[in-house]
Amino acid sequence: MSISPGEPTKRTPGFAKADLTLTREVATPKGANAIATSDDVVWIAYRKRDGGGQGIVAGLDPRTGETLGEIEVAATPGWESGGGGMTVHGDSLWVVGSGEGPSGSTWLTQIDTNDRRVDQSDVRGEFDLEGDIGLDVAVDPSGDVWVLMFEPKPLHVVVKRFDPETRKVVATIPFESQWARRIIAIKGGIVVQDDGPNHQCVFVRIDPATNQETQRRLLPGCFSFSSNGSNGYEEASLWGGFGASIQEIDPITGTLLGDPIQARAYTSGPMVESENGSLWVSGRVTPVNVVNPRRGTIIQTDGGPKDSPIAMTVSGNRAWGVHYRRGMTIYRLSND
Repeated sequence: MSISPGEPTKRTPGFAKADLTLTREVATPKGANAIATSDDVVWIAYRKRDGGGQGIVAGLDPRTGETLGEIEVAATPGWESGGGGMTVHGDSLWVVGSGEGPSGSTWLTQIDTNDRRVDQSDVRGEFDLEGDIGLDVAVDPSGDVWVLMFEPKPLHVVVKRFDPETRKVVATIPFESQWARRIIAIKGGIVVQDDGPNHQCVFVRIDPATNQETQRRLLPGCFSFSSNGSNGYEEASLWGGFGASIQEIDPITGTLLGDPIQARAYTSGPMVESENGSLWVSGRVTPVNVVNPRRGTIIQTDGGPKDSPIAMTVSGNRAWGVHYRRGMTIYRLSND
């Protein structure tokens, strides 16, 4: 399938005077690199320090950061920065990563999120998907789980569709690329951030009805590529970070929508969307920035760690970020 180009224009929003404050800094194990939130628990993942591939998923109180419990899993996400590899759907947290096994191996873990009791009994299942490296995970409205991963010999990207009812892989969609970053379920399809010429991002859409690619479009660079399922599968929007700007992406065609928002604060770090449509963006000048695309405003943090979060999650007017080797921060937005 040919790649269609997309070209941006630029605009710079004003700075808002609403308050974005750092409410708490929480010590977490070094190496935490993935984060997600369910109804009343923030989940972080990190690898065990014994040299193996196994890891820990910890549940934290969203207000205090207190550890509610820890769960040992076969594997946790391997990204050093940017987040990914964990998602919440319904009453389950899904975690994908790479660990030990007969094939290498990509492991998918399902964890019960029904209550604040966090212990080993919450593990509903661990599944060896027989790949090389697990990259990211998404869940569609039917409950099917889509895993982005590497296959070895020769190294290439694949998407595997996993049916949690039968506990089997029901489809495998191969890519020609040797690198990919994110997978998102949105607007009746599955969107993958694939690699293109000169390491530009490529938007790829998969139709779940056929398990086939229906669109492939080259984007003008990018690292961040974010959507928030809490907005609802049909209502969620899709955003790309293109160096110093961010811009909305049509989740069906991959075309760029409207004008980019330009500001020197943005970097290639994580970007997540809240239920009210605001974007929480990791920044280079300030660690966290909240962008309201409809108002054209940016709200920046004042104080706190100078390093940006390597992964973030958001719910309501709060965001949680994990930092490289230094713990978790909790942010609160008021007067928005």
